[in-house]
Amino acid sequence: MRIVIKNPAPQGDGGANWGDYFFGNSLAKALESEGQGVQVVQEYWPNWTQPSLDKSEDDIILVLRGKHTYFPSPGSKSILWVISHPSTLTTEELSTYSLILVGSKFLRQSLTKVTSQPVEYLAQCTDPELFHGSSLSLEEDVQSRSGIWYIANTRGYYRDMARGANQTKTPIKIIGKGWQAFGLNSQVVDQSIDNSHLPELYRTARFGLNDHWADMKHFQIINNRIFDALSCGLPLVTDSFPEMKELFGNTLLYADSPQEFAHALNKNPSEYRDFLAQVREEQKNIVNNHSFRARAKEILAHIESLKPSGSKATSGVHFHTESQLGQPNGPNPIQYFLETMVRPLKKQKVIRILHLYPKNQASIRTKGQTINYLTAGLGVGPWQVELDAQLSVFKDLPCTLLYLDSVPEEVLNQELDFSSIPWHMVTYFGVSTSTIFDKVHREKPWYVSFIPVVTVSDFGFYKITNLLGWVKIIHKVRTRLRNILG
Repeated sequence: MRIVIKNPAPQGDGGANWGDYFFGNSLAKALESEGQGVQVVQEYWPNWTQPSLDKSEDDIILVLRGKHTYFPSPGSKSILWVISHPSTLTTEELSTYSLILVGSKFLRQSLTKVTSQPVEYLAQCTDPELFHGSSLSLEEDVQSRSGIWYIANTRGYYRDMARGANQTKTPIKIIGKGWQAFGLNSQVVDQSIDNSHLPELYRTARFGLNDHWADMKHFQIINNRIFDALSCGLPLVTDSFPEMKELFGNTLLYADSPQEFAHALNKNPSEYRDFLAQVREEQKNIVNNHSFRARAKEILAHIESLKPSGSKATSGVHFHTESQLGQPNGPNPIQYFLETMVRPLKKQKVIRILHLYPKNQASIRTKGQTINYLTAGLGVGPWQVELDAQLSVFKDLPCTLLYLDSVPEEVLNQELDFSSIPWHMVTYFGVSTSTIFDKVHREKPWYVSFIPVVTVSDFGFYKITNLLGWVKIIHKVRTRLRNILG
């Protein structure tokens, strides 16, 4: 039996720095170890074999669902394992698979309501052959550990743990890119770390810091770093959600506010020793129940009863609606907006788009990092960035374009500090634009009196029915964007 893993890490040297790359390698090794006569082949994005070429009846298609989507051919035996980016799933995508594996019980419950395909829970995991504990005694382990380490790229967003450290004036050591934009360059030790060096860092750090994208928290998918860190016996400070607490209890230190962040790290020597002992004990559970070999056994058991998929994808539009996860909901203006109008302008400069309350989400496919697209909303939800009432993200994350979508009425009625938004860098575009614009204009007229506003009526999704109308609208919007982007 041959298993073809579709790995979302990009083909080439750049992909070797992605977590998905190492995730796929460890999974492939475990599948071949646990499965008799199993051969595993990995394909990296975008050089995934076309569905029409996946013809062998013996092949099992296993897609690691991260940033990119894949639609297997009808009749193939295929598995989708959702380990990240859950807010971008579509029912169309789900319907093309024989089996859907998801990284949380909550997400499983959500998907079973919108798809007839079988959905099973399969959490993320670690490779104990790489990520394992120290051979030191407990007392030696306590003495050998030092530093509070945070391994994370900004991805254009001031992440929770970095914000917590800054607000509590806690000195940390950062490994990652982009932190100079947030005034943390002095705490950056390096831009990256080789995956082979991570276990030793985890075995020698006093504390590690971890956080999740908002959509991972909303759908309660525990990220891979928690399994890796605990497998090495590292005391970890992390954000929280119910399934994480259910699975790991008090072997993690939870911090969802600056006060909780400071409290988690404020341990006297005796308290630290006791907590480290507790984390070291958790290593046994990780090795026995949360290794790639354990996950490989579950996947192979599922394969035995796998049936060919029967559905065929009919559209390339991929987005998510909050009320009905994965349900398409008419035209996708943000997708068309990016593909038709922003992309031709991308040579001008880096374009950062913040999409508020995404009713539809775009699937950005572009070479390089010219377009930085993030979704956002107040608090935790099916988006990537959490906003606060002060909209302070705009101070930390200057955006080229602000796309306002279907903003709930209760949000409109909240006291939001619109003065934080750099209006001269923003354009509006979306179904709730006029309502938002009227509200802002009443409160801060001096900010918005000169702003070019692109609205859904301009774009004419529901009014323009002929080609000439489309051409006029596209020309109008492109002209406005050129004025903004320069």
